[in-house]
Amino acid sequence: MRSRRQGPELNAMDSLTEIVEQWRLAADGDLRNRAFLEDAGEAARERMTAAWAVSDDPFAMLLFLAVIHTPRNVPMCDALGQRMSFYPPMRRVAELQAQARPGMNYNGTSRFTFIYLAQRVRQSLRETPPHERVTVAASLAAAIREVVPDPYTLDSGPERLE
Repeated sequence: MRSRRQGPELNAMDSLTEIVEQWRLAADGDLRNRAFLEDAGEAARERMTAAWAVSDDPFAMLLFLAVIHTPRNVPMCDALGQRMSFYPPMRRVAELQAQARPGMNYNGTSRFTFIYLAQRVRQSLRETPPHERVTVAASLAAAIREVVPDPYTLDSGPERLE
């Protein structure tokens, strides 16, 4: 049995939601603790990429991006906000992002972090009626994959929107 500090055991059939939850337990909820990613190796990276490709959990997808990349990424978070703006609560997020451009001074949480987007997605899905939640979550996940086809490389995402 592995210690909680060593990181999760990744199985080939784990969904991205399960992988992220295992990581959160192993890291004691500390998003800065990326030790299990370094220990996981290339095979785990391939499993995570495969889980990303079929995930229908937008919260887990955004949390996963927060884990493997720097928390603040203005162009990528802006592109994600724009792509998910078909959903009314996320449209408001995109509007707030447009008002808070880089270099501007404003109080409060940065709107250009993956965590901010993940929190907004989770909150809005909780407020969505249960019979619509699955469809909306799948649509948001597809929108995230359009912007970020490979979670390990963020370079090609925003340019594809233009």
